Amino acid sequence: MRYIDFIKSVETSDTSRWLAPLVTLLRKATHTTERQQLLQYAVVVHAMIDTLDPSHSVTRDRPAVPGKLTKHTWRNLKYRVFGTYLTFVPHVEKYIGRPKSRAAD
Repeated sequence: MRYIDFIKSVETSDTSRWLAPLVTLLRKATHTTERQQLLQYAVVVHAMIDTLDPSHSVTRDRPAVPGKLTKHTWRNLKYRVFGTYLTFVPHVEKYIGRPKSRAAD
């Protein structure tokens, strides 16, 4: 779909209702808490794409953004998301980086 067609679709149909939660989240992304939630979601999506398409036949390999995560978000991803729910994802450090409390080697 071309961009112009997408915009027309958003303005004239139920598409705007479907996109409303995303638009709301992006508008609030200037606040640290909401931005961290968005980054956490992006990390999970990135890990799932890499896990489900390891040869990158549909998508290309993209760099992660672990430097943008707060200690709280890092711990949440490490121990709750990847430690409990996504235990099948290999190389978690690629997505979340090294522990925030560890001094640089």
